[in-house]
Amino acid sequence: MSKTYKVVNGLKRAKPIMSANPSEAKARVIHLYKAWYKQIPQMVQLYKLDVTEKEAYAKLREEFAKNKHVTDLRVIDLLVVKVKQMEICWKVL
Repeated sequence: MSKTYKVVNGLKRAKPIMSANPSEAKARVIHLYKAWYKQIPQMVQLYKLDVTEKEAYAKLREEFAKNKHVTDLRVIDLLVVKVKQMEICWKVL
């Protein structure tokens, strides 16, 4: 049995992946940013990275700012999932 979606302005409305509304998606992104922000000192020290903590914080800000223009909830959710997968890879190292 196939699902039908309501057509809005000539486009099909897709079901969200995780976030039900923009504020929920924003909360997920902020939570993810804070989690990475807290881990930077340990990552720099543990992996003996050739950057200072200040440079790592700036890079984190830069990477999140690259996707600031994204407004589609499904895309935001996919980006959050990708970053969480990267986080798992860091823990394995």
